[in-house]
Amino acid sequence: MLTQLNSNLNDKVAEWKAQNNELLLKIDNLSSQNNKLVKSVEILTNQLEARQRKERQAKEVEAEIKLKKKTKIKKPLRDIILYDDLVKIVHLTKTEKSINKPSVRVGIVMLFLLGVRITELKQITILNLKGYLNNQPLYITPGKTKSPVKIPHVASEVTKKVFLDLVGQDFSQLEKQLNPLDSILPWSRGHLNRTLNKVLKSYGHLLSRKLRFRDKTRVFQTRVLGKNFLCHSCRISFITRICQVASVNEAKDLVGNQNISTTQRYNRSIADLERRT
Repeated sequence: MLTQLNSNLNDKVAEWKAQNNELLLKIDNLSSQNNKLVKSVEILTNQLEARQRKERQAKEVEAEIKLKKKTKIKKPLRDIILYDDLVKIVHLTKTEKSINKPSVRVGIVMLFLLGVRITELKQITILNLKGYLNNQPLYITPGKTKSPVKIPHVASEVTKKVFLDLVGQDFSQLEKQLNPLDSILPWSRGHLNRTLNKVLKSYGHLLSRKLRFRDKTRVFQTRVLGKNFLCHSCRISFITRICQVASVNEAKDLVGNQNISTTQRYNRSIADLERRT
């Protein structure tokens, strides 16, 4: 009887141990699944925080851009280069060693006389310019147009006199130094733009003057006022001169603008300025 009870108890103990092992395995599986869920929740939380951080940064950048647009200071209009200014600019290049080059002076005078862009100025060769001075048309392809039509430029007696008086000797030097088919400015567009802008900015700074005024808090402030001269100032001056004797449409065709609004914006004639104000 006792042996039978012992055997039954042993069987029960073995069964309980088996059930206990199964429970332990299930607990291990559940704990591993719980760890995986915790890791996935952490990953999702990090992704959500990163996305929210990016959205906040994007909103901050957008707010800064809007604020800058509201408080953006407009660049001053480029000033017109008059003939007296051109004479002084040519003289300035002869006094400073870094810009004392015949090609620089010839390039600035041609910008003033033709109103072309920098890319269009590089199209002019020694042979073209020589023919231009001998009453032959100078054909230039506009730089910002899809049309391959070349615009003819014909020199008047006044234009030839201005060129020869200011840079006649410089052009003679270029004829000796360069081949007839070489450009009058055999530099890259970037170098040419920087060099000519340097000359024009230097002259603009020479004309600067200090102005003292009181702001809203009644505190005296000092502002330096100068001339804003760049390469495009020559183009603006040329369009303004043309509009004083011809229509805006004729000026548009002569300088190769695609839109007449651009030509109208460049026109700084007295009548136009009065109309704007």
